[in-house]
Amino acid sequence: MLSVGDRFENPKTGAVLEIVRAPGDGDTALELRRTIKRGNGKTLAHVHRDYTERFVVESGEALAKLDGREHRLGPGDELEVALGQRHVNAYNAGVEDLVLGHAFTPASEFALAYVETLGHMMRAGAADKQGEVPVLAAFAIGRATRSRTYAAAVPEALQRGLVFPLGAALTRIRGYQLQLG
Repeated sequence: MLSVGDRFENPKTGAVLEIVRAPGDGDTALELRRTIKRGNGKTLAHVHRDYTERFVVESGEALAKLDGREHRLGPGDELEVALGQRHVNAYNAGVEDLVLGHAFTPASEFALAYVETLGHMMRAGAADKQGEVPVLAAFAIGRATRSRTYAAAVPEALQRGLVFPLGAALTRIRGYQLQLG
């Protein structure tokens, strides 16, 4: 269970994820503060059907894609991702560390499990080469939480019926430790 003040650091890279706001007492939002190292943080293009995302750059330079258009973000810039918008999360496109706020409203079971799994993988030095949850593990989290977050390039029904279960099976084989609440 995530709590305000939780801090996860990758000992290999120095990347940091901090919980700034967590759901509870009627509050449904999850807010993070992330320090992402050069060239890291890029995700597959995806869509969320059950929450919005917001990125606010504190320092560094980010690149994100929203509905196929690139957005360069610098200090003070903000990007809101509405329900159903195809996007690639803001990632470090600069030479310095990227520090950004990242919010999920309302935080779905998938978002909570993804963030907690990412934090534990960071601590264990087990995040993927982008500093994120490996794609197979993300699909397994999707299956376990009945996610409404999908990769943008594959039909959603195919993901629910084949890709999520396959990801779950391969995640078990690879020994990834998921944090499912």
